[in-house]
Amino acid sequence: MPPGRDCTVALRTGYWFEALCYPDAYSTAPELLDRLMLDTPEEAVRLIRTQSRTTRPFALAPAEVDRALAWADGGGRLQALAALHRGEPAGFSIVLRSGLRPEWRVRPVDYLLMTLAH
Repeated sequence: MPPGRDCTVALRTGYWFEALCYPDAYSTAPELLDRLMLDTPEEAVRLIRTQSRTTRPFALAPAEVDRALAWADGGGRLQALAALHRGEPAGFSIVLRSGLRPEWRVRPVDYLLMTLAH
C-alpha cells in the first residue's frame, strides 16, 4: 500500500465456485472450466443450475437429463442451498455419453476485503 493511504479491512464470507470437467470417471486431473467468487449461496446454486442445463444437453443420456433436471428444479438444489447456508460445501456432477464428467463445486470461504480510502 502506498504511504499515506488509508484502507479499511473487513472479513467477509463468500462462496468459491468451480466448474471442472474430468475426461473419465478414473481421471485425477480435471480441466478447469470456470472459477469465481460469489456473494451468496443463491447465486452459486443459480449458476450451477444454469450451467448444468446448458452444458452439452444433447450429449446426455436420457437418464442423466432426468437427473440433471431433477437436481436443478427439485431437491438437489434445495439441499445444496441448505448445506451452503450451514457453512458446508455443495456440488453436482453429471456424466456425458462420451464419458466426460462435468462437475460443479461450491464452498464457503472467509476472505479479507481491503478497500482504499480516498
